[in-house]
Amino acid sequence: MPAGGPISKRLDLMDIVALSPWDDWARKPSWRFSTGVDQAKELGCNGPSCMYYDLGGGAGLSALTHLGRRELYYVMARRISARGRSSTGGGASERAERRACCST
Repeated sequence: MPAGGPISKRLDLMDIVALSPWDDWARKPSWRFSTGVDQAKELGCNGPSCMYYDLGGGAGLSALTHLGRRELYYVMARRISARGRSSTGGGASERAERRACCST
């Protein structure tokens, strides 16, 4: 444990993924929403002064198949906005992600 006490590296306040398979009956998009605080590890920064707040959301499509047993494939485009201070300065940033995955 550090001399100043425990330090949180990440705190997810909310992370929701709703996967709705697209079919002829129900045509709902899949979506994701997340918010929390994280450390700027990519800057080589450590400690509470390196924490930043992020807010993200996304939308996509998912499909249920029976190729193996029963799989749910999805593709999701996600946008994340981040704001915070660190020892290298303050500021805001945005990034976009694309994810494709499957689950059984």
